[in-house]
Amino acid sequence: MNWKKNWWMVAILAALAVAAAVVLVLGIATHSEPGFLRVCWRSDGSANYDCPEGTGRDLVWDRLPIRVQVRAHDGSPGSYRAGLRMVREAAEVWNDQVGMELISVIESGPTDAVVVWGAPFDVGASLTEDGGWVTHETDHEGRMTARVGVIHVATIRLAYLVTVHELGHLIGLAHDDFESSPMYGSVRDDTGDDWMGFTRVTDADRDLLRRTYQSSTTE
Repeated sequence: MNWKKNWWMVAILAALAVAAAVVLVLGIATHSEPGFLRVCWRSDGSANYDCPEGTGRDLVWDRLPIRVQVRAHDGSPGSYRAGLRMVREAAEVWNDQVGMELISVIESGPTDAVVVWGAPFDVGASLTEDGGWVTHETDHEGRMTARVGVIHVATIRLAYLVTVHELGHLIGLAHDDFESSPMYGSVRDDTGDDWMGFTRVTDADRDLLRRTYQSSTTE
């Protein structure tokens, strides 16, 4: 092929290459992910997060904000104060970046969820409930509540990362594959930022939460 005579083909190929690059960049910027967890409710009211394909429903709260209390795993005042501060900091990641009050950390009154928090200690120690976890359940009237655990994670900073991640599950979000998202499947402690300042809620999660809860009223 004589490229000089067929300059128009060169121009078309160049334009296609540019278009492909733009699509790639936009795909990275907008980033789509699973969104909400899918849940099937068992007869006892507990949540099954491993629904058969094509079944279940999005895990969406019928009220905002989600009212959260903190309880110390060991019952000590020091652990309670540390956990309260950490959960409040983690909740603000979601509230600030989404732009609405999704989570309200309270010390008394009606509660939708409880965070059981245990002080971090040396790597290698082990207890039955170590790590981070979330369970949702419904009562006989269909009212949803939840319980979150962040117990004996190795370091304070990693415990904070786990807390932000688990609060995302509390809200109802599933894992995604964007490494700087709080909902990335593997929580890593590979930054010098004490409070995870690099982490950004994805546009997809933020927009999903806003669309879903824009008509909700604060109780």
